[in-house]
Amino acid sequence: MKYVLKYIMMLAAIAAVPACSIKEDRSSCPCMLTVDFPEAAAKVMMNCWNQERRIIDDVLELDGEKCIRKYHVPKGSCTVSAIEGYEGLEVSGEVLLIPEGKQMSCLYACASDVATDGETAEYKVDFKKNYVKVNLCFSGSETGLCPYDLLVRSNVAGLEMRTLAPVIGTFTCTPEISEAKGYQFIIPRQLDETLSIDLMQGAEIYDTIMLGRIIASSGYDWTAEALADIDLVIDLPKGEISITVSGWNGPFSTTIII
Repeated sequence: MKYVLKYIMMLAAIAAVPACSIKEDRSSCPCMLTVDFPEAAAKVMMNCWNQERRIIDDVLELDGEKCIRKYHVPKGSCTVSAIEGYEGLEVSGEVLLIPEGKQMSCLYACASDVATDGETAEYKVDFKKNYVKVNLCFSGSETGLCPYDLLVRSNVAGLEMRTLAPVIGTFTCTPEISEAKGYQFIIPRQLDETLSIDLMQGAEIYDTIMLGRIIASSGYDWTAEALADIDLVIDLPKGEISITVSGWNGPFSTTIII
């Protein structure tokens, strides 16, 4: 009788404990977001926003190793961005800025909306090239250089972390002399045709080449997910510029009268 009574008391105790039902409302429970980073990644800035605020602000030292990270995020939807190669840029809130006088960094990035309304969600990082390397040569010279100092100007000074959209501002840089021939400089994704190169004589502008208009006339796509590099050959006496765009089906080349 003693054992029967003890058994009944144990059953009563178990019955008193609240049970979790599969029909329980779990809408307030977070979603487990799994982010898959590629092997090539090194140092990555990882951010995530929901409709109200930034909910993840993480920097990962991956050292070229494949990595999977898991984060608890609110249910609903969120925007995930991953950015690599941002060293040399200045972080200002949710914007990356190019210091004036400096070239753009060799930045790879991706951003996408992710549905997080279930128990789990996945996002595979797929970095895209978000800079343009411009190789510039002046014809008629064995070195590809010209007798003027060069100053590159643009009205794009960075990008938004969340959307990767260009940020309006003052961009200036001096092209570097290339080890191969001519000059080389790196610019960010452009918004319009204001990109230009000033030919300088001391502090005075001798002439300005409206490079943005010339690139636009070649059909270059600044809205492409991955930006292609550009080779320019300028013939000042003839007023001609030859443009070759790598990364397209080609490469694509054209000559434009300036």
